[in-house]
Amino acid sequence: MARATDLKVFAAGTSHSLIGQKMYASGAYRTLKGGTAVYKNGQWYIYYEALNAQVSLAVASASQIDFAFQSLPSAPFRPEGLYLINKNTLEVRLRFSGQMRFTDDSADAYQYTTDPLPCDGAKHSFSDTTSVPSGKELYQVDIYDVEVLFSSEGMDGWAYIQGDVPVETIPRRFKAYAAVSPIGSGYASATPSDPLYGQVVTFLATDGNGYKFTRWASGRTSRSYAIQAFGDLSDTAVFASLEKVIDFSLIFYIDASSRVCIEARSLQNKSTEAVATLSLDLTYLDGTGAEHTITGYTFEVVVDGQDHIFLLDQTSGAAQILAPSAEDVEVTPPGDFVAGEVSIQIADNQYAISVSSADPAQGYASATPDLVPRNGTSLVKATPASGYVFSRWAVHTPAEATFTLSGIRENYSDTAYFTPRTFTLKALVASGQGAMGTATVSPASVQTGGTATWTATPKAGYKFTRWSFSDGTTSAQAKTVKSGIAQDLTGTASFSVATVTVDMTYSIVFDPESGCYRADVVMIPNPSGAAQFSFQFELHFSDGDFEAFEGTLSGSGRIVSSIPYREDKPLDSTSASVQSLTAGYLVGNVSGGASYKTESE
Repeated sequence: MARATDLKVFAAGTSHSLIGQKMYASGAYRTLKGGTAVYKNGQWYIYYEALNAQVSLAVASASQIDFAFQSLPSAPFRPEGLYLINKNTLEVRLRFSGQMRFTDDSADAYQYTTDPLPCDGAKHSFSDTTSVPSGKELYQVDIYDVEVLFSSEGMDGWAYIQGDVPVETIPRRFKAYAAVSPIGSGYASATPSDPLYGQVVTFLATDGNGYKFTRWASGRTSRSYAIQAFGDLSDTAVFASLEKVIDFSLIFYIDASSRVCIEARSLQNKSTEAVATLSLDLTYLDGTGAEHTITGYTFEVVVDGQDHIFLLDQTSGAAQILAPSAEDVEVTPPGDFVAGEVSIQIADNQYAISVSSADPAQGYASATPDLVPRNGTSLVKATPASGYVFSRWAVHTPAEATFTLSGIRENYSDTAYFTPRTFTLKALVASGQGAMGTATVSPASVQTGGTATWTATPKAGYKFTRWSFSDGTTSAQAKTVKSGIAQDLTGTASFSVATVTVDMTYSIVFDPESGCYRADVVMIPNPSGAAQFSFQFELHFSDGDFEAFEGTLSGSGRIVSSIPYREDKPLDSTSASVQSLTAGYLVGNVSGGASYKTESE
């Protein structure tokens, strides 16, 4: 740090700003950024410890500014050990520079210097009333600069101090208030209720149960309005019973013949005999761009809640309507009724009807025409793609694929939704082949694009041949899977006889019970009990003679014959031949022999 002998000396009894000053120290000039200056023994000393304080001010009245000064908690100065100065011993003067604002929108430069104030950490208040020009009313003070000068015991002058001196300006505020008439008929508010000078205040009226806002006591007819505060504000919202309020809706548009149309409607149905008179000023442009104004156009509207259309025939060739304001419309309600709100709308000359499909792959939507005049009509249609059915509209109800929009008064947009069709699936057996096998399909129904499995199962002695489907396709697979189904579908299974080769062994034995020969036959594989085979057997005897007998063989494998036993002619050999076979069976090997023993032996 610089020593006292290195510091620049200022003249005693004067004040000096240290910011930006070049001080000679250690053989060179240095620019100081800040610090604290104290005067002692004819010398000014610089320390880099700032005096912190805060200042606030408020506009107390039309002619008075109130100030407050408070130094922040202090600590002793310890400048290089040369001497000790406590902040509590300091006195401060504040010098304010800024601008005063007055309610006549004028402004004057402002300067003010306080008397000495102690830097003891306590809050000190003071006022300035002499700087407000006569005849003006003060509402706000803007402070641009605060200079802090200080002195202390044993010091001979005042010096600047550079520290943290925040300034809080509290401008003048007004009062804003909204009342209601009659009491209990509604609600009214003014926001904010304590506005600053020039601040925007919003007045808002809200209907109470059974009442309707009609006007403000100030003459305004809008429920909400905004106004700047240059003084205290107040207004009263006036309400009327709904039984006595008539609101009107006015819609202006140009029809297909370029005529100006007025569509008027009372928003309440009071009486079919009650007629209100409406008068307005209307400005419009013709096809050449020339401006025309109709002043005091008057028409009568039946207060029945219905639309009433009035044509201004003299406006043929109109191209554009310039909107009248609610203030341009006068309403004379019938009897004891009062006029309520007048809603004004300029309608478009044409309206777009826009419809689309949620999924173009499933179907499409159309509107004919898709551009219509006010009160016109349009045919709206949803057309499903193959394999899909119409489901619903996003907006329109009921769910009808085709409908007509009528009395169109605004743009219309809608989306058509489609769902996959449900198809019935069947499995049949070819005509006359019911005994040969069975046919099934699973599932029995699918939606568009679904998958199903047809299964053919032949019975014993038969085999599957092919599937024939109603879509013209065929399949040689007994289990056939079809996907991407987009129609009702029937599969017919065909079967044929299956050839089974069997081997036969037999023996001829004597049956003592019948006294006859019989044939015992074994079939491999053994056919089912339903299978029938016819055989012929020849028995050759030792004398060269032979006898033949035949029978039907079932699954039991036994044939009973009436060939008598001839003891004198023993069997020499036997043979067997197949007389007939059940369809699908073939005898491959026949082997056999004879037995000379009876079963009783």
